[in-house]
Amino acid sequence: MIKILHYALGLPPVNTGGLAKQPENIMVRQVANGNEVSLVYPGNISIDRELKIIKNKSFNNIKVYEINNPISATLLSGEHDPKVSLKHMGFNIYTDFLKTIEVNIIHIHTLVNLDEEFISAANKMDIKIIFTAHDYFEICPKVKTIGSGVKTCTECGNGEKCVICNR
Repeated sequence: MIKILHYALGLPPVNTGGLAKQPENIMVRQVANGNEVSLVYPGNISIDRELKIIKNKSFNNIKVYEINNPISATLLSGEHDPKVSLKHMGFNIYTDFLKTIEVNIIHIHTLVNLDEEFISAANKMDIKIIFTAHDYFEICPKVKTIGSGVKTCTECGNGEKCVICNR
């Protein structure tokens, strides 16, 4: 039995489409194969902005955890204040969480709202990480690759035009 933690945007019915369905299909199959599977997803932002990881109700024998007050990312309008949204939130909180659930491997399905300290904590604990991209966020923070002026972006100029688009 392998203990697998998935990082994705959430589960149906709250999240729909391929970003939710593909990780769900993988997790359900892993449970059917006798593995212990958990999901952690970026959740709500509260006024206190204190990072917390809370256990939610299980889904199809998948343990579900929510990161309250994750780093934030705007999916369609780019990032306007990276100093706030990419603020380091709590290496020790992620380390404690990973120690508690004792996973062997982490499967990351998206980089949206993923705190680099989560990855740093996993690396420090020698937890293997797999990454698969199910969206365009890794290529373009606007996800839809829509350039400034609401035109489809066809040439990013090695990222130079991304700076203009994300202002």
